Amino acid sequence: MLTETRTEIQRVAVRLEPVTAPRTYTANRVAVEEGRIVIVQEEKCLESGPVVPPAAKDTGDNVSGQVVRVATEDDRLTIAKNSLSARQALIQARVQVERRGLPMNLFAARYSFDRTRLTFQFTAEGRIDFRELLKDLAAMFRARIELRQVGAREETRVVGGFGPCGRRTCCSTFLCDLKPVSIKMAKDQGLQQNPNKVTGLCGKLMCCLRYELDFYRETLDRYPALDSQIATDVIQGTVIYQNPIKETVTISIAQGMTREIPVSSVHPVKSSGL
Repeated sequence: MLTETRTEIQRVAVRLEPVTAPRTYTANRVAVEEGRIVIVQEEKCLESGPVVPPAAKDTGDNVSGQVVRVATEDDRLTIAKNSLSARQALIQARVQVERRGLPMNLFAARYSFDRTRLTFQFTAEGRIDFRELLKDLAAMFRARIELRQVGAREETRVVGGFGPCGRRTCCSTFLCDLKPVSIKMAKDQGLQQNPNKVTGLCGKLMCCLRYELDFYRETLDRYPALDSQIATDVIQGTVIYQNPIKETVTISIAQGMTREIPVSSVHPVKSSGL
């Protein structure tokens, strides 16, 4: 009697562009290790990228294609040539944008591994009718052209730079998922009064406002609220500032004076009954 044996399909995560979410590919006939550059087959072209650890929430169900081979020395040379050609293509494409007077900023270009697809990324204030530009670029580069409009945060991810902290921007070094950031996150951390401290190079709220948000919210839930009346054994006043890092609150007392006191020493003021 024949018994059917089932082999588990190997899936690997490959990052096609730096600091972006990886895609999942099957690697049934190719043994690959993390860190190796591989050539992958997508629906319409060949692509390349390093094998990386899968994303935390990746179930492996959304497969983009399959691994063709581990990159050879010739493949690596092709990847380097494609990168140089893409830079040259970006310069030429910018000339065409200027010639047509389109209000768009091309800031990145990328060839697929087999050079059948050339993708440009750009920013613009609104929607752009780039149909004629698309024809120009397709005739010029003899490839399938994709014009991808992205936001200012994605542009900063590609261009890079240094934040107010003196380090390279998070989005261009390790932050793959650009999650939404709201002004309420800044307010919950007491930063709402100084826009310069919450705005990044992209002109948007800094991604790092999310990093300590849970700490601030959980800690400040145990603090007396702003504008509330509190007292210690020797002093009484109105809360005007909360500092969870130092574990203190600043209160306003009589005659415009303020005092910073440990939050552990305060208690709410009991109203006296008549």
